Amino acid sequence: GAGVIGAQGRWAAGKALLIVVVDSIDKGPRSLAVLDRWMSLSSQAAAAGGRVVHLLGNHEAELLASPEDGRKARELIAELRAKGIPLSDLTDPARPYGRFLTDMPLAAKVGRWLFCHAGLYPGPTWAVFSAQARTVLDARDYGARLLSDDDSILEAKNWWKDASARKALEARLDAAGLWGMVQGHQPKAYDFPYRIGALDGGRLVKIDNGMAP
Repeated sequence: GAGVIGAQGRWAAGKALLIVVVDSIDKGPRSLAVLDRWMSLSSQAAAAGGRVVHLLGNHEAELLASPEDGRKARELIAELRAKGIPLSDLTDPARPYGRFLTDMPLAAKVGRWLFCHAGLYPGPTWAVFSAQARTVLDARDYGARLLSDDDSILEAKNWWKDASARKALEARLDAAGLWGMVQGHQPKAYDFPYRIGALDGGRLVKIDNGMAP
C-alpha cells in the first residue's frame, strides 16, 4: 500500500528507508522465507540507493543467546531440520543468515523518532545507551540484561498502561532530542488490538497488528 514493493515483490521505493521492528522468526512455519525476503529486499534497496534496517527483537535475541533452547523456536528448529540446514547457519556471523541476524541494531534514531521493539527506551542519555548497546552487540552478549530484563527495550510489556511510566519515557525522549517512538512487540498494546495505534498526541506509536498465525 505504501509502494515499498511492486507487483513482483521487489523493492520499488527508490531511496526510501524501511525500518522493521520485528519479530521475524518463531511466528509461524516459514521463518526462513521471512528472513529470505528481508535479506533480498535489503540488497535490492541498497542497489537503488535506499535502505532496509531490521531491528533486533526479543525472539531474535533469544535465539542468538540460547540457540538450543527450543521453548520459543520449536517451529524454526523443525523447519531447519526439515530443510537440512544446521542451526549454526543462523548464529554464525560468517554465514548469510547469521550475518543478517547478528548485524541487527538494537534501535534506530531517525530524525526526531526512535524505532525499537518493545518501546521502553531506558536512557539515561542517548550517548550512554548507544555505547551500552554497541558493547553488548559487539560482544554478541545476547543474554545481557540490557536485552533480556523484563523491563528492557526488547522485553518490556504493558508499561504503557502506567501514565507515569509514559511521562518518564517521554522525558527521556526529550533529553535525547527525540519527539516520538515507534514500537512493535505487543499486537494488543495501547488498547488497539491488532491495529496500529498511538498515545499521547501521537508521540508513542504501536505498529504490531498481529500478522502472526
